[in-house]
Amino acid sequence: MVPADNSLNVFFDLVPTGAALYAPIYDADGELVDFRFTRLNPAGQRLLGLPAQPPRSFREYYPTSEPTGIFA
Repeated sequence: MVPADNSLNVFFDLVPTGAALYAPIYDADGELVDFRFTRLNPAGQRLLGLPAQPPRSFREYYPTSEPTGIFA
């Protein structure tokens, strides 16, 4: 049995679907301008070809993402 406090980590690592956790990045005015990857599960790593903690921000990897409204 896995301790309850570790259940989310185990699920995140074992789920066969790519998943990412992000932290918001705000500018000086408090506007959301980007996301920092905090963790990418193994399936996501395989899908995107990135490490568990990608070194660049979301917009650095996906510079054309702003028009999609993801930062609205």
